[in-house]
Amino acid sequence: MHPLRLLFITLHPSWADSFHEHCRKFSRPVEVIPFILESLTGLNFEIIPGLSIDLAVIATDQTPVELELVQALRDNHYNEPVLIYCSRFFFPDLAELEAGGVKGIVSSAASLKEIEQAIYAVADKEANLLQKQYRQAARALHRPLSSFDLTPGELETLRWVARDMTEEEIAEKTGLSRSAVSNRLRKICAKLEVKTRTGAVSRGIALGLVQPFPKIILACDSAKCLELSQKDFD
Repeated sequence: MHPLRLLFITLHPSWADSFHEHCRKFSRPVEVIPFILESLTGLNFEIIPGLSIDLAVIATDQTPVELELVQALRDNHYNEPVLIYCSRFFFPDLAELEAGGVKGIVSSAASLKEIEQAIYAVADKEANLLQKQYRQAARALHRPLSSFDLTPGELETLRWVARDMTEEEIAEKTGLSRSAVSNRLRKICAKLEVKTRTGAVSRGIALGLVQPFPKIILACDSAKCLELSQKDFD
């Protein structure tokens, strides 16, 4: 059996590595050809002339970029199907992607079997199974926030962290001990499947659990830049 040849386009080498590990466990042979983008600027690129590809997989978690890449593929006379592979916390507009020429989407949260089915459904142009994969992807990507099971206290703590507060400041604000705040942060990171408080805030923002509080630049010169964050106004 000839292996299915995939062109995997991403900004992140680690994504290519993890995707390749998934493919090695599939029941059917898959050959992954990684294409690592250096940046999101200048997306015009050339596929190696004569390279035979059965399917292009794009993984950037940014819908406008993915649509540009689809167009770049078309400009390179690549007319095989395109599948979007996204992280479990990315919420793409499925209709927009489909209108842009994407033939399938699957989340990294899906099981190995579901990922394999999605890849072969798109590669084999199986419309009925493709629609099933769209529905599965939609359910996986839009699971209710309650499934993350953050308690009201943990949610409050996450919102203070998003305001760039230290553990000592959060403890003073909430009346908890510093160790209790640290324990809450560990639980928050575990539930949101991240390792750092920065990761927890980023994921919380992506999920709509917290609002970003960007720093406000008040004055800046070549030697010094004065910044105030939102917490200074509370």
